[in-house]
Amino acid sequence: MTQRNALDLIFTNHPQFHVVYQTYQALINAVAEHDAPAFITLITTYTPNGSVMDQVISSLKHAQKYVLNGVTSTLSNGPIEGD
Repeated sequence: MTQRNALDLIFTNHPQFHVVYQTYQALINAVAEHDAPAFITLITTYTPNGSVMDQVISSLKHAQKYVLNGVTSTLSNGPIEGD
């Protein structure tokens, strides 16, 4: 079974997880691409659905100013952490 097949099986049986997974992937992409507008759109248009992602989005909204600093910054603490 491929990873894609496993995900499709989970998404079919647990549609709520599909929404959480898509939101997670979009957040990761927005941060990786330093795409502040996409990040803002994600956290402002997210609809709570009773999943753990609700708390994640709430935390990101609460710390939006600081998270946006990280999203838009080209600086990295990688060398300090040994990356």
